[in-house]
Amino acid sequence: MYICLVSSGNATQKSSVYRHTLFEWISVRTTNFCLVYSARKRWGVANCEELSISDWEGVVQESLAHGVAAILYDRLKRESGPLRIPSEMLQRLKAVKLRIGIRNTKLYHELAGVLKALRKEGIQVIVLKGAHLAELAYGNVALRPMDDVDILVKKHDLSRAEKKFFEMGYFHLEGDSERMKSASPHHLTPFRKQGCTPIEVHWTLPSMDTPGTDANNVWERAQGAEIAGSKALVLSPEDLLLHISIHASLHHRFGVGLRPLCDISAILTRYRDVLDWNKVLSSAQQWGLCNGVYLTLHVAKELIDADVPESALQALKAKQFDAALIDWAKEQIYTLSGELTDPSSMSPRLAQFWGSRSLTGKVKQLLRVAFPPPGDIARAYNLASDSLRLYFFYPIVILKVTFSPAQPLRKVTFSSIFVHPKN
Repeated sequence: MYICLVSSGNATQKSSVYRHTLFEWISVRTTNFCLVYSARKRWGVANCEELSISDWEGVVQESLAHGVAAILYDRLKRESGPLRIPSEMLQRLKAVKLRIGIRNTKLYHELAGVLKALRKEGIQVIVLKGAHLAELAYGNVALRPMDDVDILVKKHDLSRAEKKFFEMGYFHLEGDSERMKSASPHHLTPFRKQGCTPIEVHWTLPSMDTPGTDANNVWERAQGAEIAGSKALVLSPEDLLLHISIHASLHHRFGVGLRPLCDISAILTRYRDVLDWNKVLSSAQQWGLCNGVYLTLHVAKELIDADVPESALQALKAKQFDAALIDWAKEQIYTLSGELTDPSSMSPRLAQFWGSRSLTGKVKQLLRVAFPPPGDIARAYNLASDSLRLYFFYPIVILKVTFSPAQPLRKVTFSSIFVHPKN
């Protein structure tokens, strides 16, 4: 293994190099994190022993921006090669990992109480994303920072779950309620409590919110696990991989940097012996999201050497896939840009409509998006479920779907090429 990085040029050029090479620094192989610092030939290279403090400052800043500073520290501490990182930089990374560990330990303590309370009410819970990944996939809660906790409950349990949260002292902020008025109705307004991490209660996932998808299958495939010392359910390895892939590509448009790619690598490492790629392909096809999943896994394999079988990529890849999207996705990752920079300027929901392969599929998708169930409208706009006012919001939904590409309402996709099932 070698470590090298550009160490010449002005500060702006260096910042660009750090941004464009960070994706190559973190790679997950077998059970170990392996860092490879490298630079394109056109940038030139420098031996790691020649890196200046300002170079390492750039490394640390970029790792913080991408949410991978703890992973960087973890691997650097295990590095046995002739790496000369300034002690102050190493201490900064160590402090980040310690802060994440302390915060997450408290988070899991809070989550244990919530899971126990909901279980007493007979409410089944699937623990999602970070809270699942940190403990079970990474195997170290200090490696995976979390801004909130996401859980999934069945739709018919929402009212009881909400009531229980209020009984436990959680509340909604008025600003959150306002924000949710324009949000996609996949989860309730975040529950907050003084000194606690916000909790989002989902009743569906973007990956499940697709024509022809039976959400119950996700529950049927869910597996029992111990999270924070409490019994709960987690997504199956296949559904977890798909959910993280779809969340990174279609929800965030790769704008959150390296962390989702590290999540994918951790999943593939942890569940290597049990993950069924045939099930991954089958669900991606059923959900009509092969292209989004293919792009995410391709980028994860190319940039951080995630252990994605080439046969799986070929099976997911559509005949008409536009290879230019790969460069676009990498640029989104480099720049941490969540902006809609692909060529399509139409509403992503309409792009999904036109991406459907059949006329029947187009009509079903259009009707489904433009006329969501009244209960979903009520939750999104904080209305009583029996209020007649909610029907006045349907024109607003239709206008947002049609003319507002920047609205957070579009959580499923943003380009028709992303939603084609495999050809």
